[in-house]
Amino acid sequence: MSEKSVRTSGWNARQYVQSLTPFHNSGSNHRHPKGSTLWGEYVGGLYVVYSYGKHWPLLANWKGVWFKNTEKSSRTTNRHRGYVNPGPAVPMDCAGMKFLIDYGPYPERKAQLIEKYRDINVEHLDWWDCVYSDFDEEMRAKGIYVYEKQFRGFWSQGDGASFTGYVSDNALFLKAHELTETCPWVTKLLEMGGDFTLKIERTSRHYVHENTVGVDLTFTDMFADVLPRDDLRSAIADCWDKLLDAEYETLAGTAQTIIRDHCRDLYRRLEKEYNYLTSDEAVWEAIERNELFYLDEYEKENV
Repeated sequence: MSEKSVRTSGWNARQYVQSLTPFHNSGSNHRHPKGSTLWGEYVGGLYVVYSYGKHWPLLANWKGVWFKNTEKSSRTTNRHRGYVNPGPAVPMDCAGMKFLIDYGPYPERKAQLIEKYRDINVEHLDWWDCVYSDFDEEMRAKGIYVYEKQFRGFWSQGDGASFTGYVSDNALFLKAHELTETCPWVTKLLEMGGDFTLKIERTSRHYVHENTVGVDLTFTDMFADVLPRDDLRSAIADCWDKLLDAEYETLAGTAQTIIRDHCRDLYRRLEKEYNYLTSDEAVWEAIERNELFYLDEYEKENV
């Protein structure tokens, strides 16, 4: 018994029960250090009221919800029950009360609450915002500006994620994706002041997986545009432009593969976040945070 336990008479104990204050009455009970026949104390995270011994818990309060022992009992224990009645409470048998006290929330009820509120973290919130924000930031660090994102998931064969946008920093894009050696003439063109545009566009409106986007690559400058014009340099530019044209398919194909890989990565991140938010652990945290300990409105009103 806690040192802060208040000594009181049984008929005056209800006020301490309702305020979850440890208390004990006077008596001659060998099962209690102070001889009390009725007392309330904290057991782990629960406030529990006992009558004559820990073999007979009368009440338990867990997260503001009262549970009461409804099994038939002696006349004196019935009198204790009247003294400490806190009001509405979830009825349980004695074994259930002991299980609740020993092991925490009643497993079946906890499981029911979790299933009832399984989608609590994903049904009313834009739960994907953090994933989107992190993804956008990482894409910017790789020279890609993400304009619009879509996904569908996570249970059908056609599910997936994709995005549209464009390459905002060509040199950074090539470096971040290790393309400078794969596309040396494109790299040289950029170094000499040339440029290209690479847009990420939707090719289908029926689905949103990675194969519904493609790339549109255009060289806005060629070597002929950036080299000074004379006979020798024109000949060199023509030669280099042919080599640049030969790299077009390599860059376009590789870029499309890269973009689709990023789409797959986005979908994996979304799926991971969704699975966490709908996991037993995350759902139970939300139930506790929002104090959703009732299975329906009738129980909330009448328990």
